[in-house]
Amino acid sequence: MSLLDSFENSEFPVAVYNDRENSNRFRVGFVDAVSEKYFILNRISYLGYENGFLLGLVDDVFRVECNTMDINKDLLLWKLHGQTKSADITPKDNLLTALFEAAESHNYIISINVFDEGIEPVEGFVSEFDDEQVVINNVDYCGNADGISLVALADIALIIANSYSQRILKELYFAKLGAGGV
Repeated sequence: MSLLDSFENSEFPVAVYNDRENSNRFRVGFVDAVSEKYFILNRISYLGYENGFLLGLVDDVFRVECNTMDINKDLLLWKLHGQTKSADITPKDNLLTALFEAAESHNYIISINVFDEGIEPVEGFVSEFDDEQVVINNVDYCGNADGISLVALADIALIIANSYSQRILKELYFAKLGAGGV
């Protein structure tokens, strides 16, 4: 049993600590699903807005908090803003596949962090995936298409999908496509 199991599908958000290099860093959200290897967090920003999804490794979680002043503030703002939990990811036996399917069907921009700390995250749209790798159509920080990346599934440490900043990037990307690649 992981630290997250008792919070799966709860109506109460939690703070998840999974960055041992920065033990003060945490992410707030609702635990949508937990498998033996991964968990999916439906994130809430510190301003109380829906902030996409995080797929992380269960083994990286070293602390979970609930009902703190910070979390309750985020939850209150979330309710005041009329936010709802996104149901775009349908949990399955394989949470990684579920996330890729949602990202592909909803045109989410995702950011993939791999185990090697020296490598920048891969960010863009899911083009295709199988049991061994995912192909990403890269998007740079200005919303421009920037080649493709193939990432081995075994090397994935963390994925952020459809965050606020990624939605802005997606907007820029499609605006540039419509304007003939400004």
